Amino acid sequence: MAAEAAPPPEPPHPPPSPGARAVPPAFRLRAKAELEFHAMAALQVHACGSPELLIRPCVDCGLKTGRYCDKCLAKTRMPEEEWAEGQHTPFCSMCEEAHPKCHYCRGQKWCVPPTHD
Repeated sequence: MAAEAAPPPEPPHPPPSPGARAVPPAFRLRAKAELEFHAMAALQVHACGSPELLIRPCVDCGLKTGRYCDKCLAKTRMPEEEWAEGQHTPFCSMCEEAHPKCHYCRGQKWCVPPTHD
């Protein structure tokens, strides 16, 4: 039977500042648990910019949306318009419920409908 590997050693702690109060062990455990929790919650940003640049009409129905097609980039589908770097094709939740991909990804050719709220 193979022996289990020993856990990695803890990193060295910096010496306390002169005159600083000692941190209770319970607080250290809580702080460590909170750091581990926040380390697991990662935020991934695909595009950033102004609301005018990011909230655009859905390519299937024209409804203004901040949601996007997971499959394609807007710059490749509509190169004549200005897009944020890495911005996906605008695709609202109602259209996504009807079809998992935008009309470009489904291979359907039609004009983008007029914008509406």
